[in-house]
Amino acid sequence: MALPWRLSPIWEKRMANDGAIERIAALKEKGLSFQEIAAQLDITKDQAQKLYKRYGSLLPEIQEQTRTIESTPKGDYAGFRIAFYDLETTYSSWTTIFCMSVADEHGNVKTLSLETHRGKTWMDDSKLVRAISDELSQYDILVGWNSKMFDLPIINARLLETGGKPIGNQMHIDLMWYATGRHMKAGRRSLENISKYFRTNNSKTPLDVRLWQEAERRHTKEGKQAFRTIVEHCEADVLVLRDVFAKMKPLINSIHR
Repeated sequence: MALPWRLSPIWEKRMANDGAIERIAALKEKGLSFQEIAAQLDITKDQAQKLYKRYGSLLPEIQEQTRTIESTPKGDYAGFRIAFYDLETTYSSWTTIFCMSVADEHGNVKTLSLETHRGKTWMDDSKLVRAISDELSQYDILVGWNSKMFDLPIINARLLETGGKPIGNQMHIDLMWYATGRHMKAGRRSLENISKYFRTNNSKTPLDVRLWQEAERRHTKEGKQAFRTIVEHCEADVLVLRDVFAKMKPLINSIHR
């Protein structure tokens, strides 16, 4: 949907929630022209230029309650609600959650993070993990990559430590275990390798592990940029996971909790 030519504060907030401003800036950093950016976002070249010029410098100040990339389905949907989800966390032994992204069965992406659910301090994820629990509870089936041994146990550990109740009663597909053993052989069972094997539309974004350390220092310019990069990485991961699931789902003949 094309954005209006004259942008009111209401439209500015809506664009921030949709991630349009950040997407323009990110695509510009990748070297795309405004004509190419406009084609991807379904706006005009002039609109892309005006948005970038007017709001690009405000990116660090834009606060979101959720980051959402929508792909609205047509008609009613009566099937299972599926959450393709991924966490990004600190590297310490007592893990803190930076963010969680979820892509639903239609490809809508939603991200909850330390920015959207702030605790008493920057590294306080107590509000975030409660929001993650509420979000995942809306789905019938959870799909992850090494999620039964990493993502879900971390969520439950953080819930228990902050006084919440553990989750995980839904049906749960850990797709990583279908990328090995008797199911299929395609080299390393990493999501990156399997997505390359299937030549998926979306691809994982490579990151330097030092970004996670920088992201813990939120008060610095480098820390803020590192955190935004990690969020984008998480959002890309769930779309890659969804693409890989589309290829691998014939391997799945039963779903356990």
